[in-house]
Amino acid sequence: MSLNISDSDWRDFEKLIFRLLLDEYGIEENKINRLTQAKKDGGYDGIFYIPCPQGENNHVQAFIRTLFEAKLRNDLGHSLPLQEFSKALIISINKNANRLIIATNLYFSQGTIVELQKYSKYTGLEIRFLTSYDIHQWLENRGVSFAQSFITSSNLIGFLQESYQRNQSRAQESSQKSIYHFQPVFCHTEIIGCDRKRALSESLSVFRQFPGIITVEGEVGIGKSVFTNQVLRELQENENYNVQKVDIEYCSTPRVLFLELLDHIWHIPFQILNTFDEETSQDILRWIGDWEVPEEMRRTLLVAFSKSANEYHNSSDLFNYYLTEYIYKIYNIVKQRKPPVLCLTNINYADEDLLKFLLQLLKKFDGTTRILLELRTSLYINNRVTDQDWADFLSTVWQLPSLRKRVYLKEWDPEDSISFIRSRMNPLPISLHCTKIIQRRVGKNPLHLDTFLDYLSLRTKNENIPEAYWEEYIANCPLENINHTIFLLIDRLARTLRHAGEILFVLGILGGHSSEFFITLCIGEAVAETLDYICTETSLLKKQGEEICVSHSLYLAAIQKYDYLSSFSKQRLAAGVYEYLDEAGLDSFRRAVACIELLKTLGEQKKSAECAFNLAETLFKDGQFQASCRYYTEARVFLETIDGIDEALLFRCMLGQIKCRLHLEEFTAESMQRDIDNCKEALDHCAVSEELAREYLIDYLIAKNQFLHYFGKFQESLHEVGNILSLLYRCECPDVELIGAMWAEYAIAVKETSSLENALETFRRAVRICPGSRNLQFAHLTHLSEKCSSFDPRQAQDYLLKIRELEVHLNLPDRMHNWVNLATICFYCGDSAQAYAEGKRLIREAYTLGLSNEEGRLSNLLGCIALYDGRQQEALSYFLHGLDIFKEENYVAYLWPLLVNLSTLYFWQGQDQEAFRSIRQCTDIFRSSYLQRIRQTPRPERSYEKLHIAIILLAGTLHELHLPEEQTQLLLDELHALAKDSVIMDIISLAVSREKAIELASGSTFCLNGEVYIKD
Repeated sequence: MSLNISDSDWRDFEKLIFRLLLDEYGIEENKINRLTQAKKDGGYDGIFYIPCPQGENNHVQAFIRTLFEAKLRNDLGHSLPLQEFSKALIISINKNANRLIIATNLYFSQGTIVELQKYSKYTGLEIRFLTSYDIHQWLENRGVSFAQSFITSSNLIGFLQESYQRNQSRAQESSQKSIYHFQPVFCHTEIIGCDRKRALSESLSVFRQFPGIITVEGEVGIGKSVFTNQVLRELQENENYNVQKVDIEYCSTPRVLFLELLDHIWHIPFQILNTFDEETSQDILRWIGDWEVPEEMRRTLLVAFSKSANEYHNSSDLFNYYLTEYIYKIYNIVKQRKPPVLCLTNINYADEDLLKFLLQLLKKFDGTTRILLELRTSLYINNRVTDQDWADFLSTVWQLPSLRKRVYLKEWDPEDSISFIRSRMNPLPISLHCTKIIQRRVGKNPLHLDTFLDYLSLRTKNENIPEAYWEEYIANCPLENINHTIFLLIDRLARTLRHAGEILFVLGILGGHSSEFFITLCIGEAVAETLDYICTETSLLKKQGEEICVSHSLYLAAIQKYDYLSSFSKQRLAAGVYEYLDEAGLDSFRRAVACIELLKTLGEQKKSAECAFNLAETLFKDGQFQASCRYYTEARVFLETIDGIDEALLFRCMLGQIKCRLHLEEFTAESMQRDIDNCKEALDHCAVSEELAREYLIDYLIAKNQFLHYFGKFQESLHEVGNILSLLYRCECPDVELIGAMWAEYAIAVKETSSLENALETFRRAVRICPGSRNLQFAHLTHLSEKCSSFDPRQAQDYLLKIRELEVHLNLPDRMHNWVNLATICFYCGDSAQAYAEGKRLIREAYTLGLSNEEGRLSNLLGCIALYDGRQQEALSYFLHGLDIFKEENYVAYLWPLLVNLSTLYFWQGQDQEAFRSIRQCTDIFRSSYLQRIRQTPRPERSYEKLHIAIILLAGTLHELHLPEEQTQLLLDELHALAKDSVIMDIISLAVSREKAIELASGSTFCLNGEVYIKD
């Protein structure tokens, strides 16, 4: 029979399975052992808490938390596919279940069972199957009449019996199977050298004691991967850890890394994750343990699961924040079942944005998870970030509090390298003298030695060189460096093995990974024999299941030069790869990179430029500005080498470069002005429609205005923003948010060139014109808060609280800036305890997120609070921390308020020389950064009020320092020169005391307990 399965049939089947399990485990239905609500089950049908059997002490809980999922299906005679219950597998991990029971009226194929064995192995989740055979057995024992007493469907029992008849033998094979076992996945590799063996033992000891970070460092080819693999193998095999190894080379963006980490946690293939609809994804993401994920975070995570990440544009920081929070919380759940060890390799392939995200993750974990990092300490070779950025990343990692141990691998000792050479060449006879010649010529770097021995073995076998001539041959072999040795090996393989060069070309184009099937498809002939030879006789390639991959980044870099093939061969192969590229199974990023290289090889420069430009645009929308700039540049280079240049595309490439550099802040005033002028010239040559020309001009002017703001050219900015607004209002469908943002830019320029009052009037007018712009509302409220913050902090607090209502539409730096402002205002409202608690929480967040300016501002705030509460040593610690941040980042606008407060602290402590030094630094900043702007201003501005107050306070402090008059008088003269207002000049000239200076300043800034604190 066939059953048209209804909702009631489905619910009855769930009830039947529930009763079956209650019987089997001898438990009763109650509030905790229950069915979930129909259609709102959250991805599973029932939950049990089953007492642990005696002797099962491996579970921390007194009960085994068990979820079950029931799948009633009409396609009898077929197995239940994995994707049918993959959601339940993921939710079992997220809900921290110990066991998942999957029940069906069908059966489970052997392939599905194997996949679930892997799943159980990696996750520690026990998985049990119930099939039509088990249901039939239970009905036989209990009686059909019993089942019919609690189900309403008249046809369900008969349908289940038919299911059993159709699936009987296969259902019995997979029935009642319980999968819960462990197997190691890392092959044993002998660690050579006493130092390395000792480091391995110490690393394992550290991880056994407590979580945290271990770094494995060294030059390229020194053996980092071999060492980390052995650490992971030991932990997995002997300690039963959940080992997760992620290759950063294949994680082009934070989003991709996030999905890769989830893949390692959930062990569900991306192909299945991509089939989930929004409702399924919502069910998966709703819970982590017993914590319900907030709606805003779920929305952000859904963007990560979507195939397009356009919403990432302009909010990548917030996006990354939620990804970090989710990963952190889910790791805390995973480690309750089976402690995870996360190993990150090839980190040097990350660009600046991905390095920032990695640091965010490492700071968030903060010693709660075992993390193994491979760090290359040699010069950067992958050209994705600058040497300085890489050095900064390493320096930050080395300063993390959660760093437990650094393992630095050096070259082998002479005895170790000789031992390796002789064992590596076995069974070929090689004399000790010959071995020493190899060591002297090649060195003691493991990868260099391994590569040369591959080359030597290949050469001697092919040319039948007698042993007697080995020494002479090795002595005269051209060995300039490791890269040259790799070239020799690749060139030898390409010239002596059929299809070897073609295989390497395909792997190079695809980024170092492919399948034998796809390689054969592209080449058009069988390549199995050659592949087996290269994988077994050399270290160049290795097999990982069905995948063939290049075993080291240096090998891949050499392969991707493609100088071992003729131009004709490269073009022929490129055509084959391009034809079948959709069969390669690449993600969108790797596919685009492959397309660029293939089209370039085929001589299609214009198409290659278009492909590079499209990739740059996608990366820019994803907030990956470093990578985006690289592909804008590549597209521009292609365009400039062909006849009949596409001026519009060239302009867009040039503008893209400018926008990326503005985001990255990598420019000088002169270089950026030159680029902007060149971009305008390209724009003038564009032959496009009037509407498109207006769109291009708006984009250009917005980028130019960003540059003007950056360098404080606000008078010019007023003119340019006026032009932008005029153009926007002429568009058929004006962008309200963009118009609002431009009005905000205009008002800020008014403040800088006129006064805060005039700026607020501009804001009021703009809000009436453009009431729907949230960016405009945010800027307006921020400036209203600024206006009344010194004389009415409660009103300022109200404005800042209104900003919180807009937070869902703000990016993370704007949110954090407002949170810091609220904490600061809380202090000036007199609630120092609440301000201190909030400041402590926020400074941790700012540190994790890499928002150094906010971390510095919070250091100033916490220092002021500690100073106010009489904890001078704590205040000093915070002030010095903020001082380090602002000096390193050159944030002078934040630095001088902190220095004023620091001078106050030193004054209180009687450290007159230190107080003088802080005042000296303040005066230098005033003179270098503000003097010209103060003198050019028609009258004292509201925006410089704090600066003038600071000058009064510094002068008052100088008068009371117990220092020689000639030492202090010079600074007093400089302060007098800086003070434009005649009243301030008179105050300084009259040698006012610090007490009098505070009295004069307190009417216009924050004053608590008779002391003034300068807010940044």
